[in-house]
Amino acid sequence: MRLRLSARDAGSATTEPEGRAPMPGSVVAVHVADGDSVSAGEPLVSIEAMKMEHPVLAPHDGVVRLLVAVGDQVRRDQPVARVTTEED
Repeated sequence: MRLRLSARDAGSATTEPEGRAPMPGSVVAVHVADGDSVSAGEPLVSIEAMKMEHPVLAPHDGVVRLLVAVGDQVRRDQPVARVTTEED
């Protein structure tokens, strides 16, 4: 099991460029500015749904382009930010 997990985490898998809403809700916070450099796992926006806040994290290192603003309503799986790398 550990070998499978370490092989998966070795960077062999590519990540999607978009951070997506985990569920329908309202954008309550934007943690980065459009054009900022971000690291993988850094919070981009927070979405409130069912009285809980759900962070959307950067999928990989790169430059963020925001697709939503505070107060926007989002659908489940809707892109809320795009993180591009130098190769994109």
